[in-house]
Amino acid sequence: MKTRSKIQEQHSRCNGEGYLIGVGSYDMTGPAAGVNMMGYANMDQSTAGVHFRLRARTFIVAENSQGPRFGDLYTEENVAISGIHTHAGPGGYLQYLVYSITSLGFVQQSFDAIVNAIEQSIVQAHHNLKPGSVFINKGDVVNAGINRSPSAYLLNPAEERARYPSNVDTLMTLLKFVDDASGNSVGAFSWFATHGTSMSKNILLISGDNKGAAARFFEDWFSSSSSSTTSYNSSSTTPAGERQFQKAAHLFTTATQQLTGTIDYRHVYLNFTDIEVELLDGNKKVKTCPAALGPGFAAGTTDGPGASASSKAIQSRLPKAQTVLLDTGEMFVPYAWAPAVLPIQMLRLGNLIILSVPGEFTTMAGRRLREAVKETLINNSNGEFDDETHIVIAGLTNTYSQYIATFEEYAQQRYEAASTLYGPHTLSAYIQEFEKLAKAMAKGEKITKGPHHQIFPLCNSEIT
Repeated sequence: MKTRSKIQEQHSRCNGEGYLIGVGSYDMTGPAAGVNMMGYANMDQSTAGVHFRLRARTFIVAENSQGPRFGDLYTEENVAISGIHTHAGPGGYLQYLVYSITSLGFVQQSFDAIVNAIEQSIVQAHHNLKPGSVFINKGDVVNAGINRSPSAYLLNPAEERARYPSNVDTLMTLLKFVDDASGNSVGAFSWFATHGTSMSKNILLISGDNKGAAARFFEDWFSSSSSSTTSYNSSSTTPAGERQFQKAAHLFTTATQQLTGTIDYRHVYLNFTDIEVELLDGNKKVKTCPAALGPGFAAGTTDGPGASASSKAIQSRLPKAQTVLLDTGEMFVPYAWAPAVLPIQMLRLGNLIILSVPGEFTTMAGRRLREAVKETLINNSNGEFDDETHIVIAGLTNTYSQYIATFEEYAQQRYEAASTLYGPHTLSAYIQEFEKLAKAMAKGEKITKGPHHQIFPLCNSEIT
């Protein structure tokens, strides 16, 4: 009741235009000793100290004219929980076994630290709600990452590749939050596709990696001035973090395009193991399949070789060569190994569309998804969306289901393709289902919530 009253009080002081904004931050470092880290799946990499602390950061935007709109406040439909994807944080907090084997199952301390920090940062941001403005800016970050599977990227059509200058996505999109009353900036949020692997699998110190470093650099600068594939591996977090910070600071100081207009969202659960997809030519229907991992998953990547790094003969799971390392979607002992039901989500902030995806898209997969969503929005609205509409992908959001490669990349079965759980048509399924959300949003239509997402009680499921 107190929270709703605060929103109504703010609403009564506003003229019904613009946004309410709120920011919050809370420590979520977790157990710094004796807990295996999530990311590299290295049994020898357990926490033994802190490089720098991890934080949960919350940004809230609401329409002034819809103060009471919050109703029951924050739900799975209008909240996106997105990870920066460090490989140097305590593990044991995800509900599927394949992501918790090296931590020997569920770790209550890790889970509690994350949940508490997210909750407290939301509470803090909510109590800081005030009339404010949001500005958007974009720019390229150079030399901040490489494509670690360039041969797979080359399997994409030449005419498609010719449309882009690089095999990595160099674009950073930044939001700047400004308090209307004082004119002071209160925060910034950015999206940039690079992997959190600057800290190697031999590092035992908890760290936010290059993303966390960039955030720390930005916050220090901000205070003193009063104002998927892509991977970056170096001896420290500084080079990649420094480059991201420098670009973010530049975009922040030069941001002039204000976001205005409707705030909206769509959210649905989908059983990704059985989605029928109609291919673009309309002549064939295909299906996704239960989760499975190929041998390339065990081989690992250039910045994180796996237990079977010598495995070179990585074959496709296509009908002519069915090679599966682990049928994780059909393994349930002692509990489910991989997800079947996943959430996808679209958030709208005026002319900005955020696609919340529960995995890591390769460079070309992400480009195809953004393009398809923009086209759908334009074709189903009365001029409300156009080529100037901003589309960003928020990866690793709301849960985790590994990678999403293109159909062409899938055939080579490099690490990203071998970790594309639901078969060669996984990306097509994502595109089809996001097009449904985009059409509903453009037309102002509601959607069904989809199948129930099962939560397993893991408190007593440790593999010890």
